[in-house]
Amino acid sequence: MAGNVGRSGNGTRIAGLIAILLCGLLTSESVTPLAAEDAKPVKELILPGESFLVAGRPAFVLLPPPEKRRTPQPWILYSPTLPAYPDAHEKWMHEQFLSAGIAIAGVDVGEAYGSPAAWPTFTALHTTLTKNRGFAPKACLLGRSRGGLWSASWGAENTDKISGLAGIYPVFDFRTYPGIAQAASAYGMTAEELAKSTRSNPIARVEQLASAKVPAFFIHGDEDVVVPLKENSQEFANIYERAGVKNLVTLIVPKGQGHNYWEGFFRCEELVAFAIARANAGAGVAPTSPKPPKLVIVAGKPSHPPRMHEFNAGTLLLANCLKDRQDIRVEYVLNGWPAEESIFDDASAIVFYMDGSGRHELVQENGRRLKLAEAWAAKGVGLGFMHFGVEVVADQAGRQFKRFIGGHYDHLFSCNPIWEPEFTLFPDHPITRGVQPFKVKDEWYFNMRFIGGVAGNTADTIERLKFQPILVATPPDEVRDGPYVYPKGPYPHIQANKGRAEAMLWTVERPEGGRGFGFTGGHFHDNWGNDNFRKTVLNAMLWITKVEVPQAGVESHVAPEELNQNLDPKQK
Repeated sequence: MAGNVGRSGNGTRIAGLIAILLCGLLTSESVTPLAAEDAKPVKELILPGESFLVAGRPAFVLLPPPEKRRTPQPWILYSPTLPAYPDAHEKWMHEQFLSAGIAIAGVDVGEAYGSPAAWPTFTALHTTLTKNRGFAPKACLLGRSRGGLWSASWGAENTDKISGLAGIYPVFDFRTYPGIAQAASAYGMTAEELAKSTRSNPIARVEQLASAKVPAFFIHGDEDVVVPLKENSQEFANIYERAGVKNLVTLIVPKGQGHNYWEGFFRCEELVAFAIARANAGAGVAPTSPKPPKLVIVAGKPSHPPRMHEFNAGTLLLANCLKDRQDIRVEYVLNGWPAEESIFDDASAIVFYMDGSGRHELVQENGRRLKLAEAWAAKGVGLGFMHFGVEVVADQAGRQFKRFIGGHYDHLFSCNPIWEPEFTLFPDHPITRGVQPFKVKDEWYFNMRFIGGVAGNTADTIERLKFQPILVATPPDEVRDGPYVYPKGPYPHIQANKGRAEAMLWTVERPEGGRGFGFTGGHFHDNWGNDNFRKTVLNAMLWITKVEVPQAGVESHVAPEELNQNLDPKQK
């Protein structure tokens, strides 16, 4: 079971807990790290660091590079520190902490499930790091899975020692995991006694965290059957709401995810940013105003007759609609590939609105640019492609586009008729917020070459890629029968699917944490004057940049005269 492996034996656990109780509340003098010359490490670590003993229990510290260390040293107290944890799935996350100058520490208390018997060992680690190692007086807690039980219980009793609480599908209610029968021995009670001792349950201690106004951040899948969302992270948030501090807790709920190794859990940039900020706060570092995420829109070179493929004018118009937002930075490139590629360096998302096929800007330079895009995708950068920009030569970039955005236009397989679909039903997705039913005449491509050969008109998870159609409509028979723009058609395989709904805007969530979208409209420039057409695309741009889409969607206004601005000089 992901997130719940590497258990120590009952005998070891009980013996360790008895030792803790005999020691009483430990002080720094009773914490005895191993000498540096000891040959055998106490604990195997996923990154270079130190391992030692605290009250006879294995502990560890991962330190930032020397040039990034500070006094007091900001730090994160991680749990569950068991023989298998932290594990390789968390390596990227911990690398981000270290790069930001944040240390990570933890101590193995066995399968304590939040029992008070383990608190002295956590306190001992805190004491030795703060008194002897120059660590900050407050740490940000980070609990993965059952580590949430320990974080919540010790944190609630030591709110003066913590600056925040973060969690990846954390457990807060031991009735859901591991269950009262299994937790009882760790609490030194029978199952019947523990069931009656409601205040022993860490979920009951969340009120103390709320009262102390401890900020919290969790990511938890909605299909988690091992650690159910409702009874754990959602109930934590509910308790904060009842206490009047709803604004102090953030809960991200990835749809369709359970208790697993999905990379989105371990490459959650929002969680990493929260933990870094709270660790810094615990060291007395005043919060800075980080730059909002950056979106780069790349407009292609002029093509087609006037008011068609107005990539530059369309890009400027869309960028102008977002320019006053404080939660996103928008930069743009006109007339093709930028002369200075440094514009991409800190981009959270990049959208391409341009000609495609063999002329696509991304396939030039013998694949160098395409490899650059693959590197962006591997880092979790959002990628979007609009209109002709969704078309590539299959043998040249089809494989990559299926990973970037879930599919692409494939010449003579896909088709490009000019028609007026009616979009009347929308999925529950941030991109559809505030979008009302609409219809727009455009060169709407359909029958994309989607990943896994799917039709693309229903949500699916394919090769670890979460696929979600957004704008879906059924072309009438006369549209399938052509003519198409080029070649005129009709194509028998397009006609054979009469009555089938088609996706004309779709999204993906990639396993490494990045997002993508493909949008086949955008041929006629004047369509940007349609409020719902425009809002859908603006929402999509925010979404792939990982900016929260407002509940009413992105509000913008485009006056008729604005559609006449910045048009490319073209022959009539």
